[in-house]
Amino acid sequence: MTKTFLYIAGTKVPVLNDAPIPINYQIEDIRNPESTAVTHATTIELPSTKLLDEIFEFSYQPNIKFQTFNPNFRTTCEYWVNNQKIFEGSVKLNKCIWDKDKKVTKYICDFFGIKANLFYEIGQQLLVGNDNPTQDLDFSIYDHTLNLTNVTDSWNNYNVYSGTPTTPMSAGDGYRYGLIDYGYENDGRNKGDDYWFTLKNLRPMLFKQEILYKIFSGAGKTITSSFLSTNFFRNQLISCNDEINISTTIYNQRICKASDTVPQTITNALSWNSVTSTWETPTNTSNIKSFNNDSTLGNYDPNNIFSTSNYRITIPANGNYTITFSALGVMFSPQPTAGSLTPGIFDYYIAVKIEAFLSGSWVGIATQNESAVGNTGAVVKDYNLKYTGFLASGTLVRVDFQSAVTNCSLFDNFGAPYINTSGTANYFFAFNST
Repeated sequence: MTKTFLYIAGTKVPVLNDAPIPINYQIEDIRNPESTAVTHATTIELPSTKLLDEIFEFSYQPNIKFQTFNPNFRTTCEYWVNNQKIFEGSVKLNKCIWDKDKKVTKYICDFFGIKANLFYEIGQQLLVGNDNPTQDLDFSIYDHTLNLTNVTDSWNNYNVYSGTPTTPMSAGDGYRYGLIDYGYENDGRNKGDDYWFTLKNLRPMLFKQEILYKIFSGAGKTITSSFLSTNFFRNQLISCNDEINISTTIYNQRICKASDTVPQTITNALSWNSVTSTWETPTNTSNIKSFNNDSTLGNYDPNNIFSTSNYRITIPANGNYTITFSALGVMFSPQPTAGSLTPGIFDYYIAVKIEAFLSGSWVGIATQNESAVGNTGAVVKDYNLKYTGFLASGTLVRVDFQSAVTNCSLFDNFGAPYINTSGTANYFFAFNST
């Protein structure tokens, strides 16, 4: 037996006949969800009852003066069938009819509103990115870091769940990672080989069943289907369509740029080798590149992650970072401390590194190095380094110039060798503003 209920202004009122509003709209929607009309207008007859007379303030009586009800305006209403709301909107009193034979009054009302259409309720919403964030589907319980462990664990049905790693998940729940070429040229699928993939370009995949259940749950509905419970459907997944990016706010907390506002010279001592009668540095010498400006002339550090006192970046949070260093026209040359002597022949080794402090020691994460034997005259080079990859929160990052000079001869202005075991000599890096 079909039970129908009508509420006007929040009050339940009887109807003479079932309102001519389709109650089989669910089947209609499923067959043609994109073409189903959700707006609706109809006219129904309502019997005069004490409650309704009070709502309409006895409109059938002549010369009535209304207190709050106005027949020229609409009043809120809802229509329910078998405990399901299928219509909500407003009702407008059109006319009153006195049936002198039956001695009853009928109210003729026009109803305007929206059918409680499931596809209307969910069809206007996105999975994520709705104007109202509370309408987004919530999968935050699966929040995790994109790294090799979490990707490969997902292939064995293990996920991070509520922050706990290696939680076993059944088909239909959780996330998985597929080896999919997302169209990154020479990057998403590396080296032209289908068996190479870049970790940063992988995206999580969610199960269709869980997404569908969340959609129905968000609309206040439940769904029962033998097909949706089959192994076939429970193993269907949908990949994330968008690249994985952090918000602008978080991004701005993780960026900085620093430079030198004046040219810089780094000087290192040379020692006299009496055996070879040449100047040299017996071991590699390390020089940390300074940067004294992170706030003007195009530099920035909104979250104070760079130190202009020890020239380091402190990584603010786990994530993938791109760190670059550029120095153009750097001159490298040995010379004595005093006098106007010039370098002759020398061997050298230079390694410029972006370094990260990992497991208790500084490790090069991007390196540009070179060496030469029998070089004559000053060396002028451009250095451009770039690191892209994962760095953990709290990791320190710096730029280091490592170098060594051996078999170095120095000459005076007359071309005579500079041999002076009691004197001193050095070599230097001369930087422009970088």
